[in-house]
Amino acid sequence: MNLLKSIPLEAIILVRQWIVPLFIVFNVVGWIGLVGREAARSQTQPSPEETAALGRSVWAAWQLGVLLALVGIAATYRFWGAELQNSSFTLTESATAGVIGFLLGVARGVIPRRSEFRTQTALMRRRILALLIVIAVAASITSGVFYYNSFELVRGLIASGYVGMLIGYAATFVFEVGK
Repeated sequence: MNLLKSIPLEAIILVRQWIVPLFIVFNVVGWIGLVGREAARSQTQPSPEETAALGRSVWAAWQLGVLLALVGIAATYRFWGAELQNSSFTLTESATAGVIGFLLGVARGVIPRRSEFRTQTALMRRRILALLIVIAVAASITSGVFYYNSFELVRGLIASGYVGMLIGYAATFVFEVGK
């Protein structure tokens, strides 16, 4: 029995046309205002130099994420363009993408709130946040392009991954994980 066929069409449309695209956009532009949010969360008020350094780090990480996404998209279309047209889709592939997305969502929600992260030096916190930004921006831009320019297999895997990520990210706030 294919469980994917039992999902109501309205739920599929809601996920594909609203939830996934909005979460992709959130992952790309959700870093705006991060400097202020980090200053508010810090145990000690950051100096103006630390705040400026974090701002430069966030901006550079965002730009690197965009650049990596463009390189990844170009390489994928160059070397695996024909495979993106595959239309076979299994429950195992969908579940795997969902679990990976869930774990990434939990990591994104937990890492910045952990006391171990909060007690790190300003430089180490900037490095960790920059890495998270690069990964999220690159993956989201790449996913956005493939989501609208590929066939059922890739679109379904991206939807499963992002729904899992949204659930994992939201769960960290609902259950206050990482505090």
